[in-house]
Amino acid sequence: MIYTAERDHQRALRVSDLLAFMVSVVLCLRLGVLPLPSGPAFLHTWSGAALLISFLVLWSGTLTLARAYEFSLARPSQLYKVVRAGMLFTLIAWPILAIHETTLSKALVVAFVPITVTVALIFRRVITPLVLRLAGSMPHLRVLIVGQGNAASRLEQSFAARNGYRLYRFELQPADAGCCSGVDISQFITHLDNCDPHEVVVAMDGRSTEHLAAMREVCQQRQLPWQFVPHLENLDDIGVCTQVVGDLPLVGMKPSAFSGFNLFIKHCMDFLLGCILLMCAAPAMLVIWLAIRLDSKGGAILVQRRVGYKGKVFNFYKFRTMYVDAKDTSHRDYVQKWMQDQSYATAESRPKVFKITDDKRITRVGRVLRRYSLDELPQIFNVLKLEMSLVGPRPAMPYEVERYQDWHKERFGAPPGLTGAWQVAGRNRLSFNEMVKLDIQYIRNWSPVEDFRLLARTIPAVLRGTGY
Repeated sequence: MIYTAERDHQRALRVSDLLAFMVSVVLCLRLGVLPLPSGPAFLHTWSGAALLISFLVLWSGTLTLARAYEFSLARPSQLYKVVRAGMLFTLIAWPILAIHETTLSKALVVAFVPITVTVALIFRRVITPLVLRLAGSMPHLRVLIVGQGNAASRLEQSFAARNGYRLYRFELQPADAGCCSGVDISQFITHLDNCDPHEVVVAMDGRSTEHLAAMREVCQQRQLPWQFVPHLENLDDIGVCTQVVGDLPLVGMKPSAFSGFNLFIKHCMDFLLGCILLMCAAPAMLVIWLAIRLDSKGGAILVQRRVGYKGKVFNFYKFRTMYVDAKDTSHRDYVQKWMQDQSYATAESRPKVFKITDDKRITRVGRVLRRYSLDELPQIFNVLKLEMSLVGPRPAMPYEVERYQDWHKERFGAPPGLTGAWQVAGRNRLSFNEMVKLDIQYIRNWSPVEDFRLLARTIPAVLRGTGY
């Protein structure tokens, strides 16, 4: 059976991590820093075996969440990944052990986790290559070098001097009439299908960044990591990360902050705060539900299709603020004009982002709900389903996405939110491009502290009734 280099490398890492975990347990028992109820004999009981297996499963899971098994040219250091897994292991296991008032909770932090992290780092350095050799397999990262001339040749030589890479070469050819951006994209796609690379590296050799747009779009659609060797005058503030291979700089797109451990932390924050918010808002939601049913005929909850994280479409909940027979034609026209405006939307006398003033389709109760953004409360259920977040870009409507330019789609790099940067920075006065730039800035610079800051700024905005 033929295994890919990525699978071979991942399996070798898992074997070394398993051995490291077992050695760490034995080492802790020998040093007497792992206090068990009846000493080492406790591990021979059903309870001891269950504890050991639970720790092993949790350790493997935290390594996976910390992205310690990814096989990438631009991978972070193993030290960072394994230490992050150790921190996550402690955050999960320590509270559980502390509740049961066991001395294991202190030993976990003081001895077991530091020893396990240290042994794992050593084993990943020493044992992983041995496992690969014993298995008769040497992992190779398939790298497609796109370009021609001196830059591409030097790049190929630099990779060839390092172990672990299988190189493929594709020379850029001038595009025929009708081809996109000066590059024959059909040949590029065919070459991707033939060699199935893990990474694509483009040696520009003096070409402008316009020649990269089409190739970048293809790589993004395939979720294929993409980097290029730039000329300094072509660098732009597009959210890049760099590294050096040999004496050549590589520039690639920054990985999304919303993946792996960061996404896990954000989901945990959203679920916990969402539960608290739902308990506080439940009485008000019941009153609003009754008011809508009494004010106009039709259901109180409106379900729409929206585009969210990574372009996935989901059911979006909100309180109905319009009559049941209302059409969306006027809103489609408004959005089209707003998206085409370069400064401020002028589709209405008082420009709004998602809400049109003097709209005859809105009910009496609906106007109050929209003014104070109370129609958004059912989206708490979207948050609890992990389809949305409390803070993030606003989920887009499918007919809006049809008009997106390529750079607009970076908004899909984070879970959509109940509130976000654009809501608290002038949601009713920003042009479409200004809103997208705020969303992209939030995605590239995300942190839990930023989420709490935006949540705090949302409260006075809602109380002032500036949502409509």
